[in-house]
Amino acid sequence: MVIAFPFTEWGRVDWKLVKSKTLIKKLDELSDVMQLDLNKGYYVVWDELNLPVIETKLARLIERQDDVTAVGFNVWFINFEIKTIIEVHHEGEINVGKLK
Repeated sequence: MVIAFPFTEWGRVDWKLVKSKTLIKKLDELSDVMQLDLNKGYYVVWDELNLPVIETKLARLIERQDDVTAVGFNVWFINFEIKTIIEVHHEGEINVGKLK
């Protein structure tokens, strides 16, 4: 994950190095704002090393967002194929970025 996307030393995506990005308020905005395909698979990575990484469709993540985000303080949804990362930060920020 840190090889494919730029991260800071403190474990956040380094958003100043991501050219195509946006800040959203709710995960429900993903299909409208970033025009993301809800049927694409995304890996779910929590900030706790002991937790497994899972893969599911973006639509399912949106449906179960409260359950998914309750597992850890920070969570990332990643699709390496389309070079997209979604960072849900514990302070409430949801950033979405796409690498070129």
